[in-house]
Amino acid sequence: MRRATVLVRNLYCISCANRIKNELLQLEKISSIYMCLRESSISFNYNTANDISTIENYLTFLGYPPKEDRIMNKNNLLCYCQNSKNISLV
Repeated sequence: MRRATVLVRNLYCISCANRIKNELLQLEKISSIYMCLRESSISFNYNTANDISTIENYLTFLGYPPKEDRIMNKNNLLCYCQNSKNISLV
């Protein structure tokens, strides 16, 4: 498995994060979902590049399109946000 982080638009609060988490958990293509409100990012494990495309399209459908259509690959599993906004959603 590989790890990716997608920066998204419209991720402002815990309600947004919970909605995204609940929807993404229904997909079989990803696992280990972590979200950072401060950075408006979603990190997850995936198998193929097609999985990333599927996830980006699904996020857009949900109203959380990727920022700048750019994905950052990361090895870290946690997001280190400030102001107690660090949440780990699995």
